[in-house]
Amino acid sequence: MTESQLLALWLNWRPAQREGERDLATKTAALWLTMAWLPFFAAVATPGASVEDEPGQLPPGGWHPA
Repeated sequence: MTESQLLALWLNWRPAQREGERDLATKTAALWLTMAWLPFFAAVATPGASVEDEPGQLPPGGWHPA
């Protein structure tokens, strides 16, 4: 995830070579970060999507603490 964020920063901070390139770079960087972060926000907004269904019990196939 860090690489995509660094790429988005580079796209926004580098000097534009041609007319309209700045707008394209900004839209590309915004789309890139949206695609990276959207699944996390969708999971938080889904009712019942949590690590533990019942307190103290892990769901089947869930992660198991060491």
